[in-house]
Amino acid sequence: MCDIDGDFLGFTEIYSRLAEIVPKGRIIVDLGCAYAPQAVYFTEHKKYIGVDISDCPKVNTNNSEYHKMTIKEFVEKELPKIKDENLFAICSYVPPWHDDNEKLVRENFRYCFVYYPDSRDNST
Repeated sequence: MCDIDGDFLGFTEIYSRLAEIVPKGRIIVDLGCAYAPQAVYFTEHKKYIGVDISDCPKVNTNNSEYHKMTIKEFVEKELPKIKDENLFAICSYVPPWHDDNEKLVRENFRYCFVYYPDSRDNST
């Protein structure tokens, strides 16, 4: 049983466009990746790192790795271990259940894309 359906996958268009414009030499850090179907868009990038607190199965690609933890835990424990400065963080639709994820991303990643839809925006 899986709760990924056509509506759920609608958000992947954002990832498709990011994969086109983010240089292939970058490591993608997808914060709040859930099942990570979007990992398939980044198979030509240096690496895809997914971070999520859930136990749900993840889509594995030739360059993917996953960390089961909060975004804050990743920033504090794993980010310092990554010596490569070519990181590009993505934080899209991540619920603010644990921390101020948007602030964490903007303060800790030079290159990032943060997207939270606004319920006042009726264009979607």
